[in-house]
Amino acid sequence: MSSYLKKIAPLAMAGVMLFTTACGTNLTDDYEISEALLGNVDMEQLSSNRFTQLEPEGTKPLPEYKLDGYTLVAENDKLALFVKEEIASIRVLNKESGYVWGALENEDPENLNNTWSSFAQSVVSISYMDETGAIKQIGAGNKNADCEFDYFDNGFVCEVDFGRKVDISLEAKVTLDEDHITFSVDDNTIVEDGDNFIASIYFLPFLGSTQEDQADGYLFVPDGSGALLRYQNAAKYLKNYSGRVYGVDYAIDTLNELNDLASNRPVEFLKSENTVTMPVYGLTLGVDDEAVFGRVTNGDSYAYINASPAGLTVPYNWVSASFLYRQVYSQPISKNGAGVPVVQKEANTVNPSLEVYFLANEDANYSGMARRYADILTKEGVLENNLLSNAPQVALDYVAADVEKGLLINSTKEITSLSYISEAMKGLEEAGIENIALTIKGWQAGGLSGYKKSETYKETELGSFQELADVQKLLAEKNGSVFLYSDPLRATEIQINSRQDAGITLSQSTIKKTAVEKDAFLEDIWYLKTELGMEYLQKQLEVVEDYGLQMAIDGGNLLYGEYLSGSFVSREDIKTRLSEIYGEIATEEGLTLFNPNQYLLKYTSVYRNTPVSGSQDLYETDSVPFLQLVLSGNMTLIAPYANDGFYSKIDLLKSIEYNVYPSYLLTEVDNVELVDTTLCNESSTKYTNWKATIEASYHFVSDVLEQVEGQKMLKHERINESVFAVTYENGIIYVNYGASDYDLGNGTVIQAENALYVPSATTE
Repeated sequence: MSSYLKKIAPLAMAGVMLFTTACGTNLTDDYEISEALLGNVDMEQLSSNRFTQLEPEGTKPLPEYKLDGYTLVAENDKLALFVKEEIASIRVLNKESGYVWGALENEDPENLNNTWSSFAQSVVSISYMDETGAIKQIGAGNKNADCEFDYFDNGFVCEVDFGRKVDISLEAKVTLDEDHITFSVDDNTIVEDGDNFIASIYFLPFLGSTQEDQADGYLFVPDGSGALLRYQNAAKYLKNYSGRVYGVDYAIDTLNELNDLASNRPVEFLKSENTVTMPVYGLTLGVDDEAVFGRVTNGDSYAYINASPAGLTVPYNWVSASFLYRQVYSQPISKNGAGVPVVQKEANTVNPSLEVYFLANEDANYSGMARRYADILTKEGVLENNLLSNAPQVALDYVAADVEKGLLINSTKEITSLSYISEAMKGLEEAGIENIALTIKGWQAGGLSGYKKSETYKETELGSFQELADVQKLLAEKNGSVFLYSDPLRATEIQINSRQDAGITLSQSTIKKTAVEKDAFLEDIWYLKTELGMEYLQKQLEVVEDYGLQMAIDGGNLLYGEYLSGSFVSREDIKTRLSEIYGEIATEEGLTLFNPNQYLLKYTSVYRNTPVSGSQDLYETDSVPFLQLVLSGNMTLIAPYANDGFYSKIDLLKSIEYNVYPSYLLTEVDNVELVDTTLCNESSTKYTNWKATIEASYHFVSDVLEQVEGQKMLKHERINESVFAVTYENGIIYVNYGASDYDLGNGTVIQAENALYVPSATTE
């Protein structure tokens, strides 16, 4: 075992003294830190969907999509496009591999009714609703629909009238580009002539679909770091994967995520699902044989990524994007909040566009999809090399102050002093810790959950900005930096005037997420008007930057519209405005952002709270580092807090596997003193209890990852039951989770429960 690992000091499970409060169970400081939590790697975890699984050894035949009855309408050096007008469907030939892609092998399968088969294989399909909100679906190839084709040099337009019972028509365009197919609809062509309203649009949703486990391969979805749904026998699931791109629109989506979860899990396990920050999806057929990769290029603000394993509704595995035009929301009819479901009257302006790429051989896997995506974003200028010369290798977030609940009035609880932080930083530097990103949370008067969002602060709870600048100078000697934390779009009830500052929903109420526990202290969250919240942030930035300080900005994955009567601002308009604002506040060094959506990547140099798995829903079989494959080499990735559930020996190894550096939430006081604050659910944050762990984890992770700093991650794979190989531009990192050493066969041995960087021949 590494000498650094021997110094790691996690919480001992035996002899820990606990006290229980209405806010949860907390740890006192009356325990000795030991290696109990570190222990040995739990190999059973490696077979769970937190990790990438081994590819199957056997081979199953690929689906056969025949060209009988299809007419060639466009081709280039890489692809050929075929059409069958009778069913409004297409086939695509990948000339590189010779494989023909389609939606259904049998155009009239026995296990699908006419509605499902036309929906599955039509170049464009819709879901629609009547005034009651009842949803139905239909494809352009349905027997009741009429589809006329107009061809041009590299594609065609399908003019669809979905029939008298539907009374909706539109024009879908399919274009053959150099290495992909583009599907699109111009909203101006959509006509609603009757009592039905268009709800969503799909493009060839069953492209590459498979029946149960009849083929090898998987569906890929951008859940967390990335997740796979391997093809299996049909099973009964409660729901499919449906991730809204850029997260919930709180101004219209009435589903409270946590309340929804409350019906299925104990309160202590409640956790919001991951936000889809990248509008992509994919699927593979075989092992490194064939794959498609889909990417939403327009209408992403209203897009969903949908994946359905066999057995949920039909015995097919399928994945696709859909584009939301209307939805049902709750319209209040009484003062107590009771409401009735109402169909959104004005359709969203979407103008959807979807690109589908066809990959083969060594590119036909999630690593190949990520490489293609990274190349596209780089060419478009979305992804730039924003890696800092003093890129952080550990993030330490100290809480300075927070609101403390009082009998009659609340007060501000001092939690960590500046002198304490300074001494802690000096101690870590003496231990060889460099490149520290020190972030101060709750630095404003009133503390973390009590400061006024509208106020511009000229000093901090810790002291003057100049005193913080002095700490910045201290850290700069070892390539460290000081950041002030800001969450500009979320607030507690005492931080804002909700009538003036909070965003407004389509039902004309304030945007608010209600806590699961009714008596929870300040856990109801209001969402500010986006423009107003960002205005407050910009004013504070002007003061902070005068002292050479930076800010770490949370909420990069929040996107919601403004529906105040008479001043409607769409979700797409808000996305555009956020891109402009972040472009204005970004420095040459870029920004430190928590979970930024794709449109903010251009300005991101440090990506905080980087997910390291999928949501682990039952139908997900694997977690994969898709996000890391796309972003590594362009910015620094920081993992979730190690002392908030992401810490053990297996997690340290996964940090290396996923190229993410550790982070910690810290305080000077013990958690027993936080029982009446909004930090009451944090079990262990006292710095002295984590100091040895911080030192050891820093060295263990950084000693390996610094070897590939600035290098693009090219491939990730599991090579046996316990070993993973991660290929970079300059070499390979091997991570051995097993209890035995692993010999590469060339004299190089990866020690048990350890990781090793092996340079490529060109870098030696």
